[in-house]
Amino acid sequence: MESNHYDVVVVGAGFSGLLAAAASAQQGDKVALVATGPGSFVLGTGWLKAQDIMDSSAPMELGGAIGLFREMTRIAGYPFVGQIQNTHSLPGILGDFQSVALAPEVLWNATPREGASTLVVGIRGLTCFDENFMVERLNEQVLATNSGCKYTARQISFDRDLGIPVTTVRIAKCFDRDPGFRAELTDALQQVASGFDSILVPGVLGLTSTAQQILELEQQVG
Repeated sequence: MESNHYDVVVVGAGFSGLLAAAASAQQGDKVALVATGPGSFVLGTGWLKAQDIMDSSAPMELGGAIGLFREMTRIAGYPFVGQIQNTHSLPGILGDFQSVALAPEVLWNATPREGASTLVVGIRGLTCFDENFMVERLNEQVLATNSGCKYTARQISFDRDLGIPVTTVRIAKCFDRDPGFRAELTDALQQVASGFDSILVPGVLGLTSTAQQILELEQQVG
């Protein structure tokens, strides 16, 4: 019977916990990662601000840790881009623009561009996401900054029962396991996306989907 003896036990699966476990494993340690769930990093906004990584007492030499993190995400098939020294403006779910240091490659292009038109897609019945509210606030901020881009809201729906309540996680599980649902989502997005430079959707594109699968979806939607 295998003994449950470890060189390192890491408690918590947030950003720090995942990185500590990966660094220890990279050095050849036998590592146990203990957590009550996926962790705040997985269930959070999807990006990292500089202050999420570094506080006033943290050392400035974070290059090795950031490099390891980016390598972890690349191997996982969901690469992050960006640098801790520079910030990148991305729209948030509450209709504000966030200064982000690191974000998944699939989110990086959501930065507002001069003259660009962006569609924010809502899903009928989805809790905790209001595309109209988000667009209204984003456009208010665009006017204040004279950036010249525009946001528009539209909503899609599905014939199938998505469960109650309809959450991003429920939809993401459908996306992972059901090719028919992925085709239905692609078709729905194609119908509303024409004429826009880019589209924003809630976090429904799978819990295990890779950057390559998202790229294929982007190509199909156009």
